[in-house]
Amino acid sequence: MESSEPRRVLIVANRTAATPTLMEEVRRRVTERPHSFALLIPDAGSRSDHDWTLDRAVPMLEKGARGKVEGLVGGPEAFDSV
Repeated sequence: MESSEPRRVLIVANRTAATPTLMEEVRRRVTERPHSFALLIPDAGSRSDHDWTLDRAVPMLEKGARGKVEGLVGGPEAFDSV
């Protein structure tokens, strides 16, 4: 029996955060079952350095996800950020 709780997905991307392949995967997943998504931009010195990615990618992801997508900015160590 599948849970009705949303499956949580962390997307780790920067320049690839708004690619057609990723958008299609997000759409595919939400048609199968409820999901909640967060986009993490790794290796960011500050949020302002990566606002352009978040400003463009989050709305596109939200459209595909049919809901809110949390935008997160990582620190200088990508692995630690995840």
